[in-house]
Amino acid sequence: MVDHRHTASMFASRGAGLSSARSTEERACLMHELVLRGVPVPGGTRGDHPLAWLPLTRSSLEEHVDLPEYEDDGHAIYTRPQGPTGGRTVVAGAQVPVATETACPKHTTAAVDGWTEGSNGCIEARGFEFAEPLDVELLPNVLLSLGLQCTDGETKRFWVADSTPAEVWRTLFAASSLGGACNAGAYGAYGRLAAWRSLAGLVGLEESASAAEVESRAGEWSWYQFDPETCWFEGVDWDLAVVAVSPDRTSLTVLAATDTD
Repeated sequence: MVDHRHTASMFASRGAGLSSARSTEERACLMHELVLRGVPVPGGTRGDHPLAWLPLTRSSLEEHVDLPEYEDDGHAIYTRPQGPTGGRTVVAGAQVPVATETACPKHTTAAVDGWTEGSNGCIEARGFEFAEPLDVELLPNVLLSLGLQCTDGETKRFWVADSTPAEVWRTLFAASSLGGACNAGAYGAYGRLAAWRSLAGLVGLEESASAAEVESRAGEWSWYQFDPETCWFEGVDWDLAVVAVSPDRTSLTVLAATDTD
């Protein structure tokens, strides 16, 4: 069976236009592969197609896109983006607000769902509300107080780094488009959609929200990435750990994932 996502990614990487597409699905994938490469595209994706949700130009969140290059045999060559390696650390004896766990939108995990489908990954996505605004300087303490699986057993070297919506989108896109340890990922078009879906979930928006709404709210929230060297993470090449904090600092969402071969 032809994988239209893979074919479209190869076509786009070699400068092909939409006329190269051989089917409706391949054309839809190729269109958004081209958008990711900054190529203007005419028209749009058919309204009932899943990719029709995506904007036809690259947004400000999509400044840095990690896309594969292809050898003649179709083999993809790529490098995963590297996250921060240090930041705020635990403050001994600090008090943190009382937290109540809240429902986390199912699509929050969209970018890393492929890490558990045909692979060996683990995912944790959870939301919390607090009785009073968080002190972001105490985020390491806060995260360690929430009973997260991904931070279990770590109390000394744990750190949390500042991030941006664009850096988080890049991390989510790489996770989805390039895939986990044992699969090829969703490629550019569907990887792009999954990254947006996860970003929406992290800021509490439903899948029905528009890309403009997601981008606007993402810009209002504060973003962080945290230490993926706790016992829960495999520490091979597939680790993701991001946090979103609401503007009033009373809501927090965590998405963590790890995979191994």
